[in-house]
Amino acid sequence: MQKKKHQQIPKFKTYQEEQAFWKTHDVVDYLDLSRQKGLRYQGNLTEQLTVRFSTDDLLELRKLALKNKKSLAAFIRTKIRDYLRKQREQSKV
Repeated sequence: MQKKKHQQIPKFKTYQEEQAFWKTHDVVDYLDLSRQKGLRYQGNLTEQLTVRFSTDDLLELRKLALKNKKSLAAFIRTKIRDYLRKQREQSKV
């Protein structure tokens, strides 16, 4: 079986441009999910929190999540968990 060659994700100037692109394209054509490493099941996440971001901040977060090969929610959760861990470590000192 021949491996599928994945396309490069284009650079977007605006969130609206990116949104229009993803409405007509499939992420499977752009990401090689078979190469994902270190994925962990987070278990049953029972609490929910709504956070509002500016359009620019959200676009930057999406790009960082994509660069780190994570979903937006998983990326934000990871960063918050890292921050909390550092705070716990600092408070022990």
